Amino acid sequence: MKKITLVTMLMLCIAGTAHAGKKTGTIPVDDNFGIATGNWDGNGDMYARWGIRETDGKVEVCGLISTKGSSKYTRLNREMLKSSRIVTEAGETVKRDLRFFKEVPNEGRVDGHVGDPAQCYLSDLPAERNQKFYLDHKAGSYRVSR
Repeated sequence: MKKITLVTMLMLCIAGTAHAGKKTGTIPVDDNFGIATGNWDGNGDMYARWGIRETDGKVEVCGLISTKGSSKYTRLNREMLKSSRIVTEAGETVKRDLRFFKEVPNEGRVDGHVGDPAQCYLSDLPAERNQKFYLDHKAGSYRVSR
């Protein structure tokens, strides 16, 4: 079981091109990406990097996740991402269900996964300068079968 509250803040930055409401490719993680971590009871944990950018006047969310532990923890992390979301400071949801985050090997954690590919998703939310964003996850319990 895991109880976790993830709150990380990022400012809107970077530009690019894509189409609304779908996965848009990958970009390399850099030092401007937020970090979210969590520990499962036992020997597993998760480490996620996520970022926001403006693309064609819309908010685009990019992220990746790595897991330490058995495949059970990978399944738990996917369930946790399913109930997570990116929200604006005003509480408006940008993207629910973050399972689009790219799963990457755990070895990249040594460097904070800088340079590793983060999967992106373009929302329909108009981008505004100096807008603040949070990765939001309500504490909860998760069960997966072995």
